[in-house]
Amino acid sequence: MRAEVKTLWRFEDGWKGKGEGARLKGVSCEIKEGVTAVVGCSGAGKSSLLNVMVGFDKLDRGKVFCSEKCIGWVPQDGGLWRGMTVEGHVKAVLCQSGEVFCPGGAEDVVRVEKIGWDEVVRRWLVVFGLEGLEKRVVGRLSGGERARLSVVRALVMCSGVDGVGGTVVMDEPMVSVGRGDARRYWEVIRRWRVVTGGNVVFSTHFPELVIREADSIVCMDEGEVVFEGALEALYERPASERLGAFLGELNWFEVGEHEGVIGGVRPEQLMVEVAEDSGFGVVVGSERLGVIVETVVRLDHGAMKRLLHVGDVMKQGDRVEVNVMRRSRRTNRALDYCDDRK
Repeated sequence: MRAEVKTLWRFEDGWKGKGEGARLKGVSCEIKEGVTAVVGCSGAGKSSLLNVMVGFDKLDRGKVFCSEKCIGWVPQDGGLWRGMTVEGHVKAVLCQSGEVFCPGGAEDVVRVEKIGWDEVVRRWLVVFGLEGLEKRVVGRLSGGERARLSVVRALVMCSGVDGVGGTVVMDEPMVSVGRGDARRYWEVIRRWRVVTGGNVVFSTHFPELVIREADSIVCMDEGEVVFEGALEALYERPASERLGAFLGELNWFEVGEHEGVIGGVRPEQLMVEVAEDSGFGVVVGSERLGVIVETVVRLDHGAMKRLLHVGDVMKQGDRVEVNVMRRSRRTNRALDYCDDRK
């Protein structure tokens, strides 16, 4: 029997502000345990939602319920304490005794009183590239250093391994950190989750980060939640082109546009090949855009169709066919839909 997934936050008709200018407009959604990404364009309401979740702000109308007791908070500006040193930020939230998650050593779990505060702090700072900055105050740190310190503080705050866990909430974390470095830091976050049983909620503008790290997603647009649910459902079976675009580029096929293909198809799932018979249409233009190919096809009734796909650049004038791959298996079956909130 599958264990019931715990709800960490629940919003019921939550409003922040009034009328069309409200930052949150009747938000009703649940944030469950695991890793949840909150996505949307600038001004969509992501920060407002997270601010209410961590208690930094309050709803003007509606309700929010929170079952979490330990919350590590990483606001967009880092939220660091002015005048305090780097090591001071870590020591201020570190458990004084007991077993904690501590990366960078032979074992992930250590007893604070056995190895000492200074050693726990040192390991965290080394792993996040902050070694040598222990005595430096916040005002003398670069943007990337502040971003990393904010994440370290949040993780350390919820680093106990007493089975209680905790949730780290991050508003566009490490945007000023190089992507290669950020990927390594996310590996630490994943390990923190495994050891402590903790959860992560983060907002971002980067679909590739969501796809790599999250298992659930909340999509926001103009203060409203337009989708909540499993990441895989939105990636594989978006209910609309608008929703599918929250996770990056996709092809959208309307009913009757191509036999057996309906809905959203990601570029890596689409193959465009020279047709042996009637085919899908005639190539007007085709060029490589990084790892994918953009091909414009004139359909038989005269309309133009833009296709994003893997494989070869097509030749102008070729008649082509379209095939959809699902989990390394080429099919021509219709795609199921997941629910749309609107």
